[in-house]
Formats: sequence, structure tokens, C-alpha cells
Amino acid sequence: EWPLRPGKKLVSRNGRGMKETAHNRERRNAKISALALEIDHWRATMLAEEKKKKQDEELQSEAGNTLQQVLQKQKQTKRLLDTVKLLVELRDIRKQQAARRHGTFVEPEVDHRFAKNVGKMKSMIKDKLETFYAKKKKVP
Repeated sequence: EWPLRPGKKLVSRNGRGMKETAHNRERRNAKISALALEIDHWRATMLAEEKKKKQDEELQSEAGNTLQQVLQKQKQTKRLLDTVKLLVELRDIRKQQAARRHGTFVEPEVDHRFAKNVGKMKSMIKDKLETFYAKKKKVP
């Protein structure tokens, strides 16, 4: 039970009771108000720290997710580039087989068009890969 209730007798050092005076009541109320302000300030500080910590965690989580997505896209793009290289090798092998088995040759114009299209694809893929490398560097 709180010892300083209004109207309650207080016990002095000599053991005799005394009635709470207006002055004592004001001092007690001022002390309570000061403690309440201190508690409110501490609570606000703790809430702000908790909010900042939560925001930092969310930022890190988002950065981690973004980095993961960039790495995944980068990996897919590298696989696509490897697939294009394998496609070119497969075409060359099939051209050689067709020439040996059936005596069929690919026209130079068709070869040129194919090389041009493959060059465009490789260029686009490499540009995309560079974009992913740049994004990867930006993510903390």
C-alpha cells in the first residue's frame, strides 16, 4: 500500500503521527509528476529504439531478398548465355554431319544471319548480366 495517501496520518521520526499538510501533499505530487515524466521519457526512448531496430531488420531483410533475387537472375542469365553457346556448338556439329553424310551445305547468307542473331542475343544477355552486377554492388 502506498504510504502517502491523502488524508492519511504519517508517522514521523519520533513515532508520533502527523496529518499530511498541503505543503507535503504538493511535494509528494511534484515528486510523483517528476517520476511519471521520467518514466514516460524512458518508455518513449525504448519504443523509439525498438521501432528503429525493427526498421533496420526490415531493411536488412529487404536487402537480403533483393540480393537473392539479383543473384538468382544473374545465375539464370549466365545459364542462358551458356545455352546460346551450346546452341552454336550444336549447330556447327549438325552442319558438319550434314556435309559429311548428305553432302548438304548451309548457304553463307544463312550462316551470316544466324551469326548476326546469335551476336545480338549474346549482346543483350551480356548487357543484362552487367545490369545485374551493378545491382548486386548497390545492395548493401
